[in-house]
Amino acid sequence: MLWLTIFLTLSALLVFKLTQWLLPLLTSVSSAVLLASLGKWFFARPRPIESLFVEHTYSFPSAHATLAVALYVFIALALLIQGQKRFRKMMI
Repeated sequence: MLWLTIFLTLSALLVFKLTQWLLPLLTSVSSAVLLASLGKWFFARPRPIESLFVEHTYSFPSAHATLAVALYVFIALALLIQGQKRFRKMMI
């Protein structure tokens, strides 16, 4: 579901011709994945034994949560900054 949100965000940026936000989005998402991977290596917390799915990586920090926070903070900041630009244009 998270990858769908990233795809929709990329699509919206392209549709509304806000291409100046593409590099910051890709930087935000890739940095979050890198930080989660480094965090897993640093903390090395094993996954619970009684899990339904077998995973071969460590459990903490959650890559899904890290990526979700990075993506939604990016969206919020982009909307805030883009909204301020449009408000300034209306005032002039």
